[in-house]
Amino acid sequence: MQEHSSFTVNTKISRLYSRLIDVAPTESELKTAKEQSEIALIFLSRSSGEFLDNKPIRDGYYLTDEEEAMIASVSRVFEKTVAILNTGYPIDLRWMERYHVKAALYTGFAGMGAGYALVELLDDRQNPSGHLPDTWALDYYDYPSAANFMNYREGDQVPGEKTYGVRLFYEEDLYVGYRYFDSFDKPVQYPFGHGLSYTRFDCKVTSCVAGSDGMELTARVENTGDHPGKAVMQLYVSAPEGRLEKPRRVLTDFAKTRLLAPGESETLSFRAAARNMASYDEARSAYVLEPGRHLIRAGAHS
Repeated sequence: MQEHSSFTVNTKISRLYSRLIDVAPTESELKTAKEQSEIALIFLSRSSGEFLDNKPIRDGYYLTDEEEAMIASVSRVFEKTVAILNTGYPIDLRWMERYHVKAALYTGFAGMGAGYALVELLDDRQNPSGHLPDTWALDYYDYPSAANFMNYREGDQVPGEKTYGVRLFYEEDLYVGYRYFDSFDKPVQYPFGHGLSYTRFDCKVTSCVAGSDGMELTARVENTGDHPGKAVMQLYVSAPEGRLEKPRRVLTDFAKTRLLAPGESETLSFRAAARNMASYDEARSAYVLEPGRHLIRAGAHS
């Protein structure tokens, strides 16, 4: 922030975190900080990497008591609090409503340039245009795979794959990710494909042509807001359920606009291939496209 932006860092608050421990500023320190800024940024970080998956524990999927106390104390003083999520995977975000946190920015695996990219998004040099590649559930155990996933506690000896082998059972079948949440009307924190920006977009389908191998579709996307930005539009297909079971909808294509100025529009092209609408029939050892009404949807998330 000091090197790459015009933001002023509150040195008294930043010194609290120079020892890399979980700590919350006192109410007096927060009130003094509010005299400098109307907006508070809070950062939540998690270790992420190979063989370091998210666990349903505090300091994993759930917040620690110290994190909860920090967010509560900051949001009591600051009406405008923004959360920066420095994690490689979804975590519990129900506290967003509980503490009236105004916005969240997910950094994901941003790499060594993460800090520079972050301040460019925060000071409006760049407009965020990314969309979530996962469904962010309300709770860890809302995911259908949670019942069968291996979860080791701190200190457990994890068996090596070559030494013992780990056997997992995929009982969720075709209902993985958004296909489960959408098909069974399971409420979520943020749906698959969700992503906001500093502007707004309107999407209208302009043509749809069906052929023997699928459908070609075009959609006009207009920036109806006040800031330049890019939009990601996604194409979903709802296939009829016949002899073979089908999820409610399946992502079949997506596209991103160029940077659109306010009032500017772009026409995007999509393709819904017939093979992507079909299901594999084990009895016939072939992909089968069953007859019936296929519903095509174009939108900003699932």
